[in-house]
Amino acid sequence: MKDEFVSTVSHELRTPLTSIRGSLGLLSTGLLGEVNEKAANLLRIAVNNSDRLVRLSMTSLIWSAWNLAVRHSASGPARSPSWHSRPSKR
Repeated sequence: MKDEFVSTVSHELRTPLTSIRGSLGLLSTGLLGEVNEKAANLLRIAVNNSDRLVRLSMTSLIWSAWNLAVRHSASGPARSPSWHSRPSKR
């Protein structure tokens, strides 16, 4: 249950973070207009921090998927439903 929560939160964070990161990238390259040195410094900090958050979000998603796979494989092969193993009546 905790892994599902972490996975959902990470996934929901990733979409807006990607958009924010893209916008910050455009601003910091100057494609949308010149920025003064103070603004450029703030943009550099914001880009670095958004990159960190995107990596954290991706790491959480990967960790949750790995943890789910490990738990699934530890539970052994899937069993057939009980009706499947009953002898057929003729």
